[in-house]
Amino acid sequence: MTKKSLERIKSKIANAIERSESHNEIVFLKIDNGWLDALSAINKLTDCETDYVLTEHRGNPQMEVWGIDEHEDAEEGDMLWRLNISFAKT
Repeated sequence: MTKKSLERIKSKIANAIERSESHNEIVFLKIDNGWLDALSAINKLTDCETDYVLTEHRGNPQMEVWGIDEHEDAEEGDMLWRLNISFAKT
């Protein structure tokens, strides 16, 4: 992955996380790279714990990923943001 490609992914994911946080919704987005690239970008953008699950919809790979609220008063399973990322077929 090129530096330009990583920056494009990071920008797209950063905007999606911001929207998810501000609108309290699951944000759907599509990227051309694979799930490892997406996860790498997410880990560079966030300082919260994250979790994910890899799925498939109509033959297209997807990843549901979310940021976990670790504050002392948060209930277990509280999410800060949630994304559903689909990937271009390889």
